[in-house]
Amino acid sequence: MGNYLNFNRLQGVIPTLTTPESSYRRSENINFDWLQGSPYQGINQDGFTIVWDGAITVTETGRYNFYITADDGVRIYIGDYLVVDAWVFQVFFLFLVFFFFFLEVYV
Repeated sequence: MGNYLNFNRLQGVIPTLTTPESSYRRSENINFDWLQGSPYQGINQDGFTIVWDGAITVTETGRYNFYITADDGVRIYIGDYLVVDAWVFQVFFLFLVFFFFFLEVYV
């Protein structure tokens, strides 16, 4: 589930998750390229924040790769682990995260 929020760079703060302009949207896959477009009706074309919360289905034990491209700040948590902490104003940047998941089988 993604919570889409307008963000004002001049104020330098991110709105709380309960602001009136927030919009929730379910995404099966997080794979978007908005360029200069708005991600959702009522959300700015530039200067927005999205907070996704959900689950990853692991079908087998192994290394999983996560590719994240962002202009400006990005934080990625997997479980309780902060694996990317780049919450800064920056140019378009690619982050690559390797994470090893174990498939647990209970008998």
